[in-house]
Amino acid sequence: LFATGSDVAADFRGKYRTETGAFKQLFKRGLNDVQSVFKERLNPAIALSYARRGDIALVEFKGEYVGGIVTVNAVVCVGEYGLVTRPMDTVKAVYPLEPRNV
Repeated sequence: LFATGSDVAADFRGKYRTETGAFKQLFKRGLNDVQSVFKERLNPAIALSYARRGDIALVEFKGEYVGGIVTVNAVVCVGEYGLVTRPMDTVKAVYPLEPRNV
């Protein structure tokens, strides 16, 4: 919201309290996982080589896809016990904050 002025989760925020509740809210909207949310709600994916700091990344972490924020040569994600840094080779897709023609 701060970076773009657009809240892509406004209709979702505050409507669940548990992981199960979050998935129920996703299913109500025709979405079934993090990847489908990103494809539906964010700008179109770009090539990994064009990733910039602050872009949103789809990252493979412990056998699941999670969201992360691109930093310098790495991605920061929320792990079980706080923030974790993942290498760029774990990134499956990058979604820029602003639309880019790359």
